[in-house]
Amino acid sequence: METIEEVANQLESMNITKTSKQNDNKTTKCNENKVNSNQPQEQTEPTKKLKNLRKRLREVEALEEKLKNGLVPKPEPDQLAKIKRKNDLLMQIHELEKQLQ
Repeated sequence: METIEEVANQLESMNITKTSKQNDNKTTKCNENKVNSNQPQEQTEPTKKLKNLRKRLREVEALEEKLKNGLVPKPEPDQLAKIKRKNDLLMQIHELEKQLQ
């Protein structure tokens, strides 16, 4: 097993060279993404949160439908708690939609 010093010495003696055009393109794309990621997160955060809330609402509505149709004969407590939070989800979605307009 090598010691930390041996590994560090090996790393220092290595030469890193450009091997292919393909790797260069990946680096360029990565750098472009970093530039784009500097856009105001104020806009992207509410959008992401809104998308997540809508997904959770769809899950609640699907669960309600299953209960209504008798596909879930004995719902678990966490499923019932999820359904109880539906109004809260709707309110949060409404607030975020107002914020994004």
